[in-house]
Amino acid sequence: MDFENQMSINYYANAKNILSESIDNNIKNIFLVGRGANGKTTLKQELHDRLTLNNYNIIPHFYFKTENSFTEFLNDVSKKILETPIDPFHKFNITIPNDAVVIDMNHIVF
Repeated sequence: MDFENQMSINYYANAKNILSESIDNNIKNIFLVGRGANGKTTLKQELHDRLTLNNYNIIPHFYFKTENSFTEFLNDVSKKILETPIDPFHKFNITIPNDAVVIDMNHIVF
């Protein structure tokens, strides 16, 4: 196995641990960030039962066009996990609140 593949496997395992801890800690908003082919969908599938058991709304690919739409999303009281190609907190220059976690998967390549 080459170095890049091993690093991607390690990064993926780390992302899985962060997601698992986020579920355990009842984090309200979980963002899986990455352009594509980096394991976001696989990660959601692997932990689907835990996400469902813990009442997370599982949202497929999503892109926030406006800061207002993103703020409304954050203010919604339901727990949710979603995939997005870019970090909306960075895009709109908003501080990540305590009830949100961003898992950046851009450095993973499969």
